[in-house]
Amino acid sequence: MNTWQLNKGEGRLLSKLNSAGLDCCLIYLTPTGMKKGILDATAPLRELLYKEGLHNFSSQKQGPENKVILKCTYFLDGNAIPLKISCYRPLTKKGDPRLWPYSLNKIASENHVLALFVVKGDIYIINLSQDSMLGLDLSNSHQIIQESPASYNSEFTQFIDSLTLDYNQASNELLHKLRQLAMNGPLSAFGTGDTAIGRTIETHLGIDINSSPLPDYKGIEIKSSRSSSKVRSNLFAKVADWDISKLKSSREILEAFGYERDDGKTKKLYCSISTQKPNSQGLIFDLDLESERLNEYIQREKVKGSVCAWRLSSLHDKLYEKHKETFWITADEVENNSERFFKLTSVKHTRRPSSLQFDRLLGCGEITMDHLIKLNLSTGKCTEKGPLFKIAESSVDELFLGQPQVYGLTQSTC
Repeated sequence: MNTWQLNKGEGRLLSKLNSAGLDCCLIYLTPTGMKKGILDATAPLRELLYKEGLHNFSSQKQGPENKVILKCTYFLDGNAIPLKISCYRPLTKKGDPRLWPYSLNKIASENHVLALFVVKGDIYIINLSQDSMLGLDLSNSHQIIQESPASYNSEFTQFIDSLTLDYNQASNELLHKLRQLAMNGPLSAFGTGDTAIGRTIETHLGIDINSSPLPDYKGIEIKSSRSSSKVRSNLFAKVADWDISKLKSSREILEAFGYERDDGKTKKLYCSISTQKPNSQGLIFDLDLESERLNEYIQREKVKGSVCAWRLSSLHDKLYEKHKETFWITADEVENNSERFFKLTSVKHTRRPSSLQFDRLLGCGEITMDHLIKLNLSTGKCTEKGPLFKIAESSVDELFLGQPQVYGLTQSTC
């Protein structure tokens, strides 16, 4: 896949798209591709179109008669123009996926970089090498940019400003609610134990307590912890991909490595697993980037056996689903007349998790996993509260793109 470093103008425009919450796929226009009128449909682009339900290259048959035409909007000098994109697989070279935006040679040049993104099922393309807000060619990174008042009225800026407003609406609303709660004083606690703080905050926000895997508040995941806590933060729960695992269920894992409690009524496997060293049960992770898998092994006395495995892609999908946008709330626990309260102190706002950083943090042991399997020996019922993937508190910032925003929630800052 052909890539190169963006210049200052291209990076500036991409940052504006990122600020609007757009997940952009970059297309690098090589001299060969522009001359032949053929562009590779790269893996990120194929994945984006498939994820958005627009096109599946893997099921597309080869040959020109199976070509698929998609509609899109192209921003040229700030104006939106309709365009078509052909998606096809040639009869030659094993049918490597190709695409071509019609009239591309008239609106872009070799060595330009396009950004393709999807909004509500519609495809949009912008040429990062030509500032479509201003109508200026930014291929020269040393060019001085001077914005004119007219530039703010382009179709592009109106479109992006509208997306940015929508993107920030939910987070601004949630931040306002948290500040209002903080102004009203400490919150009376609901529940006990480690989960009490999360239950308390969500209850006071009017959020139903449930086991849904989806984010808590209008697409925003809420994570809560005590200010003094040094424990790991939950990222998400994800069972193994059983089709590539030796053991085929949580029950089988429990039967192989669990232990009975003293009362003889339950059998459990509550333990943490990392890539660094085997735990007391002998369980350890092996991160295999070549095969793109996270493997769990049993390692005892130089004997190593397979337990289960996760495709990294399935872990990445879960990470994106759960933490596209997250509020990490901290609070102080206080007691008054034998009653417990939580005083909100701050919130960290993160967006856009990085799969590359997720893999790196797995590899260095900053991201771990907890088995939480329990079997009722009387009823035979087996429950799994995990496997819970967790991250060290000190490494949260490294998992996300961009600088996290931190807001104070104490009364003095409201």
